[in-house]
Amino acid sequence: MLEAFLNSTIMMAAPLLLAALGELLVEESGVINVGIEGIMLTGAFAAMAAAYLTGSIVAGLCSAALAAITMSAVFAVLTVNLAVNQVVAGTALDIFALGLTGVFHRRIFGITGQALTVRTLEQIKLGWFARIPLIGSALFDQNLLVYLAFLLVPIIWLLLYRTRYGLGLRAAGERPDAADALGLGVYRLRWQAILISGVLTGLSGAYLTLGYANTFVEGMTAGRGFIALAIVILGQWRPRQCYSEPR
Repeated sequence: MLEAFLNSTIMMAAPLLLAALGELLVEESGVINVGIEGIMLTGAFAAMAAAYLTGSIVAGLCSAALAAITMSAVFAVLTVNLAVNQVVAGTALDIFALGLTGVFHRRIFGITGQALTVRTLEQIKLGWFARIPLIGSALFDQNLLVYLAFLLVPIIWLLLYRTRYGLGLRAAGERPDAADALGLGVYRLRWQAILISGVLTGLSGAYLTLGYANTFVEGMTAGRGFIALAIVILGQWRPRQCYSEPR
């Protein structure tokens, strides 16, 4: 029973972690993306639709990333270039995504309520690690997106706190005037952060349809985007709380 509980915990944490890491990058650049819920929902629908119509999980993942990037670009234009209120723009994006995915879902698959299913991502066992009692199957017998989510934690920490690019990104969020005076290109850094976040958030949505539920239901993200936003805030904007950031 404990092993099954740990396995379910890891599976449900993966999409939240992916979305939270993406949101972390955006917030470090000086933008709050409340539209993360809508971007995740768009990625979930795009992944399911592409995988169902083509029979390819790879096509589903690519479509999720592309759809999320498109939505993120809309958000970037509004908030970075046009200086629209970030909360208002993000909320509008959430509402737009909810309506858009609902309309396309009914348009493509009808309104009969029949559950449409797609092939899910395969589990990847990591050798004898998967046979470790209690934690083996939970940690080492998951799909690719779960491994990616946890692998990105140290990678993003290194990016933010051990690279020149990460220093520039944080400067754009903390002291944008100084960063701009140094020629770092605040708009460019924020655009990059928003688009990278879009990819991660789109993949988190794809996980819901291709790695967990193997179907799509209108509004299936059910507030997970807002939970990811809360995770970033409660985690004090750190990829991993146990790391010691330079002061």
